[in-house]
Amino acid sequence: MARKAAVRRGRKNNDWPGQQAQAAVVPETPGGEAESAPAPEAPDAEAEAAAATETPAAEAASAPAPETPAAEPETPAAEPEEAEAAPVTGNTEPMRIPAYLRDGAHTAPAPKRTLPAPEPVAAGAEAASAESEIDAVARLQRDADEIAHRRQAEEAKRRRAEDKRRSADEEAYRRQAEEEAREREEIEERQRRVEEEQLRIRERVAREVEERTAAEERRLRREQEARIEEEVEKRLRQAEEEAVPQIIFSPKMERAKRATVLWIVSGIVVLALVSILLGIRNDRLRRQIAEQAQVEAAAEPEQPEDLQSTAASSNAEQSAGTPAVTGERRVYLTFDDGPSPVTEQILDILKQYDVKATFFVVGRVDEASGNIYRRIVDEGHTLAMHSYTHNYAQIYESLDSFQADMHKLQNLLYEETGVWCKVFRFPGGSSNAASRVDMDELTAYLDREEITYYDWNVYGGDDISPDIMQSNVFANVEKYDNAVILLHDASDKEETVAALPGIIEYIQGLDRTVLLPITDETIPVQHGGETPDQ
Repeated sequence: MARKAAVRRGRKNNDWPGQQAQAAVVPETPGGEAESAPAPEAPDAEAEAAAATETPAAEAASAPAPETPAAEPETPAAEPEEAEAAPVTGNTEPMRIPAYLRDGAHTAPAPKRTLPAPEPVAAGAEAASAESEIDAVARLQRDADEIAHRRQAEEAKRRRAEDKRRSADEEAYRRQAEEEAREREEIEERQRRVEEEQLRIRERVAREVEERTAAEERRLRREQEARIEEEVEKRLRQAEEEAVPQIIFSPKMERAKRATVLWIVSGIVVLALVSILLGIRNDRLRRQIAEQAQVEAAAEPEQPEDLQSTAASSNAEQSAGTPAVTGERRVYLTFDDGPSPVTEQILDILKQYDVKATFFVVGRVDEASGNIYRRIVDEGHTLAMHSYTHNYAQIYESLDSFQADMHKLQNLLYEETGVWCKVFRFPGGSSNAASRVDMDELTAYLDREEITYYDWNVYGGDDISPDIMQSNVFANVEKYDNAVILLHDASDKEETVAALPGIIEYIQGLDRTVLLPITDETIPVQHGGETPDQ
C-alpha cells in the first residue's frame, strides 16, 4: 500500500528520479520505519536527465530570453483539486516507472534518505513565463512572416528576372527574324536585278545579231545586184559592139579630138580661176563695207543699252540665219526619247490644255510602249522617228547601220499604229559631232527616202530644274516665227512634266501665236552645219 501511495504521489507531482537524478523515493513500512528500495542505475538516471534538459535548452537558445531568471524551470499549472498536495517542479515529460516497481520485485531497503523540499513557484513567475512564451511565439511568427515575405520578394525578383530574360530572348529572336527577312529581301532583289540585267543583255545580243544578220543580208544583196548590173551592162556593151560597126578614126581626127578636149579643160580652169578671183574681191568688198559701217556707227549718238542689246541680238539672228518675227508665230512642242511613263503624263497635260505636239520616239517592243504609240496617234499628235536604239556609236557607224536602225523603227511604228512615219530627228541633231559618217551623206539618204528631218531652235534644257527650263523657253520662243521647242520625255525627265503647264500657258498668252504639231506643211528647222544648243 505504501508503494502504491508513493507511485500515485509521483504521478501527481511529476516528481520522479528521472527529473531529479539524486532524489530517491522512500516508501514507509507499517511499523513506521523506512523501507529501502534499490536505486536506479546512475547511467540511466544521467541519460534521462540529459534527455529531459536537451529540449528546453534548445528552445531557450532559439527563442529570446524570458523575463524570469534562467535558473527557474518552467512549471505547468497544477491540477485544481490537488494544488496543495505537492509543488510542481516544471517537468512535463511522462513519468517513467522503475523496473523494480513494474515487476513487483522487492529487495533490501536502501538506507533512509531525506528528500529535499521543492522550492515553491510563485504565481507571478507563471504569468511572466506565459507572457514570455507568447512573446516568443509572436517573435517566431514575425520571423516566419519576414522569412515568407523575403521568400516572396525573392520569388518575385526571380520571376521578374525570368520575364526580363524571356523578353530579351523574344526581342533578340524578333530582331534576328527581321534581319533574316531583310537579308532574304536583299537576296531576292539582287537576284531580280541580275535576272533583269541578263534579260537586257540577251535582248541586246539578240538585237545586235539580228541587225548584223540583216546588214549582212543587205550587203550580200547589194553585191549580188551590183554583179548582176555589171554583167548586164557588160552584155549590153557586147551587144552594142556587135550591132554597131567600129569606126576607125584617122590620125588627123585623133589630133582634132585631143585639141577639143584640151580646149574644154582650159576653159574649165579659166572659169575656176575667175571664180576664185571674184570670191576674193567679194570678201574685200564685204570687209570694206563692214569697216565703213563701224565708222558710221561710231559717228552716231549713243543709244540706250536696251536698244543696243536688241539691235545686237537682231543682227546676230540675221547673220546666223535665224528668222525674225514678222507675222503669225507658229510654235511646235517636240518631245524626244519616249515612250515612257513620263510620256503618258505629258499626254494628259496636253489633253487638259487641248494642245497638239510632236513625239520623236525610239524603239520599244513592250506592251505599254505599244499602247503609248497608239495613244499618240489616236489623240491627234504627230508620231515621228528619233532612232530605234538611240546608240550613237551603233547608229553613226556607217550608212548601212543608220539605214538599218531607222527602217527597223519605221517598220515597228507601222506595225503598232498603221502609220508610215516620214518625219525624223537625228540623235544629237543634224550637226552632231559623234557621227563617223558625213552628215551630208545621211541627209541625202533621207531626201531619197522622202523623209524630212527636223532640228530645233528653242531648247528647254536637260537635267535642270523646271524653273530654269521655263526661263530658257520664255527667253527664246518670241524670237522666231517658226519656233521648234526641244524637250525630253524619257523615264527620268520628271522636270519636263513639272515645267510643261507653265510653258503652255506662257505661249498661249502670247499675241499672234499658235501651238501646232509638225505636219507636211511645216517649214523644217534645220541646223545646216551650225552647232546645236543641246
